[in-house]
Order: sequence, then structure tokens, then C-alpha cells
Amino acid sequence: MGLGDMTGAGKVISGSTETGSYQFVQVSTDQDGENSRSMQTTVSFTEVRETLKWYAVTKASIVTYIGAHADANVNYDLINDKSTDGYDVTVDTVTREIVSSVTIEVPE
Repeated sequence: MGLGDMTGAGKVISGSTETGSYQFVQVSTDQDGENSRSMQTTVSFTEVRETLKWYAVTKASIVTYIGAHADANVNYDLINDKSTDGYDVTVDTVTREIVSSVTIEVPE
């Protein structure tokens, strides 16, 4: 079930998807007795961030959604409006996929 598959007592208001490619570099030193060496690890990955905003009529529909989407970040606020008495809900999901990982020894 994806972000757009919201069911129950609610209505999708808006949504967005952001996709990016990133690289992380870490340098570490390994000491073995009198010897030491530096290693550089480079990890490349893609990341997709999805945000869905919806209006929920009942808190029960929010609890049901959270139960079915344990990895999603769900935030909700009670709308303090006598005409609606519902909830504004924002669901954020982040997916990362490692594209490559390379470790090399760095000469000293």
C-alpha cells in the first residue's frame, strides 16, 4: 500500500515527491600494534521523499493508517473548527537505495 492508497474516513489534500542522488565519504584509521592505515569509504545512494497531506474525519482512521504503515512518519493536528472537527494529517516516507560502496586504502 503506497502513500496514495489512503482509505477510510479521509480525503487527500495534497502530496509531493522529491528524488535525489547523494554521496557520503568517511575516512577512518585502523591501528594494529605499531602499524596504522587510513581507509576511505564512499557510499552513493538515491533517496525518495514522499509527503502526503490529508484530512481525516476520525482519529480511528489515523490509528488504522499508522498500524498499516509502521515505517512512515505520521503527524496530525486536531482542527479546532466547529464546522469540521477533523484532523490535518501529514505522512512523510523516506526510501534510500545504495547504488555503490567502495573502500580504498589511502596512502600516508
